[in-house]
Amino acid sequence: MASPKKKRQCVQGYMLFFRGYVKDVAYRTKAHNVVELKENIQATIKTVDQGILQSFWMELEYRLDIIL
Repeated sequence: MASPKKKRQCVQGYMLFFRGYVKDVAYRTKAHNVVELKENIQATIKTVDQGILQSFWMELEYRLDIIL
């Protein structure tokens, strides 16, 4: 059985992936102020569809199964 630290690292890694996805897409267009940046981030989150979430969840489950 994996340690709590190892489990936490696995989950945090995937949260960083999701944050990285949002950051990569949101920063493609230059924001001139905070309001535009907020709008870019909100628009990016709206692009996350069921397929992306399902892939993300399946990969997370797979990794957790390995370390458990």
